[in-house]
Amino acid sequence: MCGANAATLAIHDMGYRIPVLQTEGGSYYRLKDETGSVLRVAIRLNGTLTGARQGNFSVNTNVDMTVFTPSRHRRPELFNPTPQDPQSLVVNEDVGYEAILDEPNVYVVDNALISTRPAIEQIKRTSLYTSNGEPLYLVNAMPLFKVLKTP
Repeated sequence: MCGANAATLAIHDMGYRIPVLQTEGGSYYRLKDETGSVLRVAIRLNGTLTGARQGNFSVNTNVDMTVFTPSRHRRPELFNPTPQDPQSLVVNEDVGYEAILDEPNVYVVDNALISTRPAIEQIKRTSLYTSNGEPLYLVNAMPLFKVLKTP
């Protein structure tokens, strides 16, 4: 038996289900600051656990975020590898944004289709930069779920 199949079967025996990505989407937002950056946010559904009552389940997710910045606004020379507290280095508490594209990730879990997308509450800009020179933002994003089809 293949290692991945054995692991999946072991996880299923524990009561969890591993979602299968059917359609990869992504939500893209143009940040309304001087950088011209675009933020991509995608919700990854890692696993589900069936609840005590039919139709109830809990989910394990993570929110993937990437900032794309035009080369003229990248500042790799400002990268500082020393650990710092980004919250204390916020220079803009509420960066505006506009949605460019908002497509959900769609997963199959058993016989159900589950759609996931982010809800953005706040974007903060810090004075920090990545090693590639992209500005570092703190994004408050929550996953939203929609069950599209159930057995």
